[in-house]
Amino acid sequence: MMVLEETTGSFFPADLFLQPGDQPAIVREDLSREMCATYRTVGIFAAEAPVLRVVDRIEQLAPRWVHPMHGGSLAGETLPCYAAALHAGDFAFDGRLLGRRLPA
Repeated sequence: MMVLEETTGSFFPADLFLQPGDQPAIVREDLSREMCATYRTVGIFAAEAPVLRVVDRIEQLAPRWVHPMHGGSLAGETLPCYAAALHAGDFAFDGRLLGRRLPA
């Protein structure tokens, strides 16, 4: 479930836009490559297309804050680099889970 609180422009995207590792309360650096690598390693998303459709809709909402389930909060101006990384990178499940190829 994802929620937009309209009064403050705060968006709660569940597992989208996470940042791995220990992060400060507000993350201002671009950790989008690390985000995509984490998604691929953990196998969290089965396919890219539905995720990208949701990312496009989130960008249209232009939230002032993004509060992912894992990592620090992102100021709205950092959202474009995270969205661009998802559009440009491979992040969906590729048959491996935690780095090991699953039997077919």
